[in-house]
Amino acid sequence: MSLIIELIKDYINYIMYAVIAAAAGFAYYFGIWFLKKYVSQFKKVNWFYPVIPLLLVNGVFLVVAFQRYASNKILFFEGLAYFAMTLSVTIIYSVLAIAYVANQNRPYKVKRIAEKKQTTK
Repeated sequence: MSLIIELIKDYINYIMYAVIAAAAGFAYYFGIWFLKKYVSQFKKVNWFYPVIPLLLVNGVFLVVAFQRYASNKILFFEGLAYFAMTLSVTIIYSVLAIAYVANQNRPYKVKRIAEKKQTTK
């Protein structure tokens, strides 16, 4: 148990980076959700269009990581770590958006199935 506590103390900065990246993914999703709900210009926007800026940021971090490869391998792996952190934001937003879109029409499908069962009897 003391080893776990010691490791947490040693790596608290990296743990906080991961927590902040996850919180950023959730905040981005809920920001888009509130925009779609309350701002009329965003009501017709597809859920997957906001992924484009996230993918561009991921691409920038990946390019920077490979540019650092020539100078120093440690800097390269640091750049890859930042890329992975931004990729986690993209993955969290994408999973939440897919789940929301998949569950939007679910009650209607359940209702139609129930109506079909009643008409066939």
